[in-house]
Amino acid sequence: MRRKMFVLAMLLALGFVFGCSSGGGPVKLENICEEMKAAMCSYLKRCDIEWFLQVATHETCDQMIKCDDDDMEFDEMTKAVEAGRMAYDADLAGKCLRLIRTAECADVEGIFENMSEECENVFSGLVAQDGDCYQEEECAGGLYCDETVSECPGQCQPYQGLGDTCDDSSECDPDAADCNWQEGVCVELVGTGENCDYVDCAAGLVCDHNSKPAVCLAPAPEGSDCTSSRGCLGGLQCVDGKCAGPAGAGQECNIGEGFERFMGFMFACELGYYCDADVFLQQSSGTCQSKKASGSECILFHECNSGLLCIGMQINEQTFKVIPGSCGKPLEAGASCNPDFEFPECDWDLYCDGHTSVCTVFPGIGDPCVYGNDPGCFGGDLYCDSLALGVPGVCQQKKPDGSDCTTYEECQSHNCDIDGTDTCLPDERCTAP
Repeated sequence: MRRKMFVLAMLLALGFVFGCSSGGGPVKLENICEEMKAAMCSYLKRCDIEWFLQVATHETCDQMIKCDDDDMEFDEMTKAVEAGRMAYDADLAGKCLRLIRTAECADVEGIFENMSEECENVFSGLVAQDGDCYQEEECAGGLYCDETVSECPGQCQPYQGLGDTCDDSSECDPDAADCNWQEGVCVELVGTGENCDYVDCAAGLVCDHNSKPAVCLAPAPEGSDCTSSRGCLGGLQCVDGKCAGPAGAGQECNIGEGFERFMGFMFACELGYYCDADVFLQQSSGTCQSKKASGSECILFHECNSGLLCIGMQINEQTFKVIPGSCGKPLEAGASCNPDFEFPECDWDLYCDGHTSVCTVFPGIGDPCVYGNDPGCFGGDLYCDSLALGVPGVCQQKKPDGSDCTTYEECQSHNCDIDGTDTCLPDERCTAP
């Protein structure tokens, strides 16, 4: 599949500066990442998602989206444009960012997964057949980057045909085929009602993993019958068997089951309201209530106004009865907290220490740590140098290429030549010189 313009993994696990934006006009190549960051963060703030993600990930939006992060791959794509291997459409970039800034709050998948054509086509490949390629997106239409002839660089070659062997979906025409990983061959994309456990659905369809086996279906509009929110168009939830938008005050709402529950917590109701389904009683349906002010009784954080958490909620270990807490400002460093629940009480840049039950600053460089135990050293550029499970150590800066190493965790490149030179090697990805 062609790489999404914005490589974020949540997310929403989770893929997340506010600033001025381009307003939908052309965006210069050198500005695209910062403009993208501003658009994403603007969306998250407007839709009251930013605060939740900040507490969940312990990072601000600016920290979550790093333009110099290798995973973002903007540097590689910029080099490819400058070298003539890719084209960049400044007008489409502007339209894409405008769509992000104005998107419906509940249509998270439309932002981070099923993106519009404008966003998909901002970058396009120019390399002809048999030309050198460093990433699959550099190849012109109808071609993929074949690394079997040479790992780096590869060569742009025609997609494999139906029935031909494949090791990866990138080898098959993304508009018509997918690599069936069970059989190792390119097969047609599957249609409505067909099994999508091993093969992607045709354009316009989604894979409903709530059915067994998973099947492709067409997302339904508001008012249509449904069995899960996956079967509804973006921004809609399945409520009482019908696709519906976020409910208003006093209306029925559904937070869903399993992976859908995150979406339900955030978007079952209109902004300013929450769904009062009692998750401790395994309820999925409730009614939309106004979010609560500081000092109000609560059970979970999503009941409280943005910027507040539910502080002091407990569960009686003998009776399993829930003892409500109250909405309040996040606890500061040194405050007592409950480490027995995953529900946050401490401020976004703190954690609840399991030994002291106190809100504590994450260990940074030079601070004590215990390998394999939470919390880990804070920041992706640090590691715990004991490298033995459960053994105390100290947070250290990850090592540059050529340094001695025993595990990948020590290396900035995540590539340690174990049982070889025992040194940090460059990133294994094929990158242009």
